[in-house]
Amino acid sequence: WGLAADPDATSIWASDSSWNAVKFLHPKNDELLKAGRAVVDVAARKKIYDEWQQLLYNEAPYVFLYAANEAYVYNGALKEFKPNPFGIWWDVEKWHWDK
Repeated sequence: WGLAADPDATSIWASDSSWNAVKFLHPKNDELLKAGRAVVDVAARKKIYDEWQQLLYNEAPYVFLYAANEAYVYNGALKEFKPNPFGIWWDVEKWHWDK
C-alpha cells in the first residue's frame, strides 16, 4: 500500500480503519491523525505529521523493511502516463497514444 501526495494516513492507521491490519490502537495516534486532517496550513500540518511519524517510530507497530525506488521508461507518444505511489497501472484507462 501507499499514500497519495497528501500525508493523511487515516485510511491506513486510524484505530477504526479496516486497513489498520496490525490493529495499532493508540489514543495519541488517532488524536494526531484527526488534528492533521483539521488543519489547512501546510507548516502546521507538517508539525503534526512530524509528531505522528515520531509516534510510529517510538511505538514501532510495524516494521518498514524497504521502500522501492522505481524508474519508468516509456515512449513519449504515450500520453497520460503518470506513475504514482499506488503503482504503474493506477490509471491505465487514461493512457492513450498520440496520433
